[in-house]
Amino acid sequence: MTEMKKPCACDYEACREVWKRVAPGEDPYPMGDNANTQMSAQDSELTLPGAEADPCCMGSEASVSVEVLQGFLREELGDAQVYAYLASCTPRRELARAFRALSEDEKRHARDLAAAIYLITGKAYCPRVCVEQPDTCDLCALLRSLYHAEACAGYNYARAGEETLDLCLSKLFATMSEDEYRHAELLMKLLGRKMNV
Repeated sequence: MTEMKKPCACDYEACREVWKRVAPGEDPYPMGDNANTQMSAQDSELTLPGAEADPCCMGSEASVSVEVLQGFLREELGDAQVYAYLASCTPRRELARAFRALSEDEKRHARDLAAAIYLITGKAYCPRVCVEQPDTCDLCALLRSLYHAEACAGYNYARAGEETLDLCLSKLFATMSEDEYRHAELLMKLLGRKMNV
């Protein structure tokens, strides 16, 4: 017994055959100059009204930012290591607590960036990062250096957020920028407490 195929509006070949009977000289699905081009099922669905390859966030618009995300992720992992080291070797509780909190923030940023990369590419990106331990002999110079690194990171996230066309990625970058500027403010306060004024 032959199985009858149920007609479907998305069955382009069946519709093309019906159309040949109605208007033999015309193609119901013209595609540019080559009207006889056969479409794959996925490509043909994209010709439907409102169809997009990546209609929402973390799609094709964000794919151009993958290398930027990977660079930010490596930086965040490095910063988390630096702050964790500083927390472990700082004798003052207040500083150790602040550095621990900064390390946790940077780890959270790294996790968020890794998730964004996976959403865009479908592949995990887990780089191994090893940074030099900072010199802790001159705490003021160290806090100054860390302040500038955080402020620059805030600026870079803000700039990346303005350049991307992906709304969700832009929001992620804006949130990270705010966090980095908040880190810079905390470091400035810690530095201010060390000043002999």
